[in-house]
Amino acid sequence: MQKSGTQVESSEPLSLEGLRSDPTSLLYLNADDPLILKLEMLRLLEVGFEPVEISRAFNLEPEARLHEMLAQVRAEGTSTLVSQWAGSAEKRPAGFWGLDTMGQICAAAIRVFYERGYYGATLRNIAEVVGIRAASIYNYFPTKEALLHHVMTETLSKLSEQVETTLAATPDDPTERMAAFVMEHIRFHIEHAQEAAVADNELRALSLDKRASVVALRDSYEEILRDVLQQGVKQGVFAEAHIKLTSLAILTMCTSVAVWYRPDGPMSAADVITAYTRLVLHMIGAVGGEEARKRET
Repeated sequence: MQKSGTQVESSEPLSLEGLRSDPTSLLYLNADDPLILKLEMLRLLEVGFEPVEISRAFNLEPEARLHEMLAQVRAEGTSTLVSQWAGSAEKRPAGFWGLDTMGQICAAAIRVFYERGYYGATLRNIAEVVGIRAASIYNYFPTKEALLHHVMTETLSKLSEQVETTLAATPDDPTERMAAFVMEHIRFHIEHAQEAAVADNELRALSLDKRASVVALRDSYEEILRDVLQQGVKQGVFAEAHIKLTSLAILTMCTSVAVWYRPDGPMSAADVITAYTRLVLHMIGAVGGEEARKRET
């Protein structure tokens, strides 16, 4: 493979913005190692560059040569760095974090933080799960704490988005809205138990400024529940209650599902969601329209 120009290794971590504006900067990473160059070509493909653009960036002629090299990389077997990174579709993390490199790093971080705890985890542990060098993580996150902060804020943001989307499609009835909130909260904590555990348990690992931003997201999410409670009490549909204390009790009870629920256990996810929804509605004294009118009088 021919490489144009004099190249030196960069001391600055690459960013996605820098990658898009100057794809040839990838050549400065261990530029004398053909295996690393192949890895970086795969990364360029993953973030959306066309083969013809990569061909030009790597000074490869003709373009068919690039396709041959990429095919060779993918056929090299599971023992090489490139094939570990590229992986197979069924081995890649799905859905929540996405399939690009940053998404794989986040998914791996959740797994490692969940299994080892923040202080017991290293970037090398996370990189090994993804199949990349530990130094490659710095292309996306400057520190381990920044990675933790990102996965925590993303988890809480996605939880809020999921609940708010459901509530937006729910009739303006306090009981139905409370049921919808509880069902979505529990569904999220069952489907994303590791993310929920990391977001709940690793807050103390963050510095004060980063911790404050996570707490703000938590408070904003809790406010959604408090608004539903307040609406129900005001309309006489829920029993009089200390709104903040009641919301904390509901969240604590429903969040705990992520700790003990197992897919192979005696109850299905639907059974748990239904049972907990009934428990919450009973706890807040939810009643129908006729009983609500009696309370008002």
